[in-house]
Amino acid sequence: MVFPHFNRRGSRHFLPFAWCMPVLLAACSSDAPPDDSGEEPAAAEAMGDGPLDGQVTVDRLPTPDDATLLKGRDVWAGTCMGCHGLGIAGSPKITDKTAWAPRIAKGKDTLYEHAINGFFGADGAMMPERGGNPELSDDEIRAAVDFMVANSQ
Repeated sequence: MVFPHFNRRGSRHFLPFAWCMPVLLAACSSDAPPDDSGEEPAAAEAMGDGPLDGQVTVDRLPTPDDATLLKGRDVWAGTCMGCHGLGIAGSPKITDKTAWAPRIAKGKDTLYEHAINGFFGADGAMMPERGGNPELSDDEIRAAVDFMVANSQ
């Protein structure tokens, strides 16, 4: 039986995503105790012209006032951070203005399309359909894209 996301050899679309899985799992787990100080941690971390160093986690980004961006922040933290927090598999790292600029220039409709339906770039970049989370609605995906764009321009 041939599944819709696999070619006859069964690996073209699965292998890049399988390569990301250990990183995604590592990014989602943490041995650090929760911060109970009541203060927003490193949103005070100024985002200058370049991307934030190291893995970007949700606590290193500002909390938006806009309801759509706030929803996007939650989606990003739960699904997108594993790849876009590190910039793996050709994904543009959030806060990396240089990596995001050519993508943003294509327009949000293109970004939404790639995030919702998946995308393989000529340079080997790979965006899995719905970020690998089939439970996300189109509106949640758009909100996450908006959040990443807002933090990357």
